[in-house]
Amino acid sequence: LVPENGVFNKPGDPTSGRRVIKNTINQFEMQLFYQGSVHTQFNPTCAPAVFVASFNSEDFGAGQVPDELFAICPNIVTAAFGEAIDSADIDNFKTTILTSIAKGIEDCLTKCGI
Repeated sequence: LVPENGVFNKPGDPTSGRRVIKNTINQFEMQLFYQGSVHTQFNPTCAPAVFVASFNSEDFGAGQVPDELFAICPNIVTAAFGEAIDSADIDNFKTTILTSIAKGIEDCLTKCGI
């Protein structure tokens, strides 16, 4: 990811127990994302921002973690969460997952007067 203009933040959750990297990437700086890594990126300002990304395939494989997780067989999800999620509830979770890949887009549009 190389911003051509603007600033991008990459947030993470340091309480997850996994290595979390939070960066602010400025114009012409670069951040590598390893294949299969879960990451987010957003422009925290209302100024226009453009970035360039390069992938090793025509299918860059973008996906939303909740959608992909709950698309798996309910028994596997239940086993992965150590019974913290009842397999009977998985269909309920599926219906409450946001469909937009840009969470908080309404707040952003309001903030920027768009």
